Amino acid sequence: HMPFEDMGIMRSIPEMIVVEPADPAALKQILVKCAELYGNVYIRSMRKQVPCVYHDDLTLEIGKANLLKQGEDLTIIACGLMVSEALKAADVLKSRGVNARVVDMFTIKPLDEEAVIKCAKETGAIVVAENHRSVNGLYSAVSDCASANCPCPIEAVGVDDIFGEVGKKDYLMERFGLTFREISDKALNVLKRKEK
Repeated sequence: HMPFEDMGIMRSIPEMIVVEPADPAALKQILVKCAELYGNVYIRSMRKQVPCVYHDDLTLEIGKANLLKQGEDLTIIACGLMVSEALKAADVLKSRGVNARVVDMFTIKPLDEEAVIKCAKETGAIVVAENHRSVNGLYSAVSDCASANCPCPIEAVGVDDIFGEVGKKDYLMERFGLTFREISDKALNVLKRKEK
């Protein structure tokens, strides 16, 4: 089953830390880091088969975004399952002459506001991709931060006002529009808005 509302619920709980690792290597490191923290942590875990984004020698810090790919035209901020899709989308965009920055925002709360502001200032456009409803999750967190500090066009790749379903991962990702195709489409949209 794909739940699409849990991150929003957990984000609203005071002092709750909310993280969503991109792959098993990231999960392994995040578990160790979370064990050292005081307080409550909600870890949104992936299914067994997910593409590898990281090697075991990675260094992640809770509350700090991880830059995966440099780019100047726009930024794709993703978490969890959507990080590997964001990297695929960046390759597609590259073939169209667009240089997309890719950021793994594996800590949804506390959000790395400094990283969001830097991306907004340097690229002037953002696409947020998450395996969650587009309200109350990563898109909401990034939008709140950008609008308060450095407003720029932002597009969401996430789920509309519907419940999740049970099924195979690939089917569900297509069914709910959570693939690199949606990310690249939204990237091209956000670029048009940036140029106005």
